[in-house]
Order: sequence, then structure tokens, then C-alpha cells
Amino acid sequence: MEIDYVKMFIVFGFCIAFVLFFAILLVTGKVDAGIISGVSTMSKEKREKYDEKAVCRFVGWLLIVVCFGLFLIPIGYYFKIKWLVIFGRAFLIVSSIVGCIYVNTSKRFLKDKK
Repeated sequence: MEIDYVKMFIVFGFCIAFVLFFAILLVTGKVDAGIISGVSTMSKEKREKYDEKAVCRFVGWLLIVVCFGLFLIPIGYYFKIKWLVIFGRAFLIVSSIVGCIYVNTSKRFLKDKK
């Protein structure tokens, strides 16, 4: 089965552009932390304990890292470099898991770090 590279680049390009758009908005602080699902579902009392700007910056940078992994996958398919596709997928998975662990185990994002 032959891969249609044009469709693949359009789909991946759209995904990368969409994620990168929100990543830039989060890093620059142009949007509220309410677009982050974990923050938007918190109660108001719990939400006030967190530094929302720091959470937004971290999630924005994590999304930029995810975009790098998304970029590697179609490039690997196009140039028929199998290890690059595997590395891109593994990079996406590992960076997402490490980011989730870091957010949930550190007290870096609390306003009062006691």
C-alpha cells in the first residue's frame, strides 16, 4: 500500500499548526488557564492555590515539544527512515508522560510552596 504523502503532510501540518498556535498563546500568556483541562475542572478555591501563569507557560512549552515529535513522523515517512518515525512516536509518548508526571508530582506551580 502506497502512502499519499500530500495528504499526510496536510493532516500533520494542520495538527502541528493547531497545537503550535495554542502553545504560543499559552507561553505568551495571551489566554486564560481555563483552556487547560485540568485547571478548568478545578474548584475555584483549589484553582486560587496555583500560579496559573506558570502552569500556562509549562503546558505551552510541553506542547512545543510535542510539535517537534509530530514533525518527525511525516519526515521519517517521506524519506523512508523507519527509525525516525519510531523515534517521533516514542518522543511524543515519553515527553507526554514525563510532562504529566512532572506537573503532578512537583509543587512548582503552587503559589504557597510550603
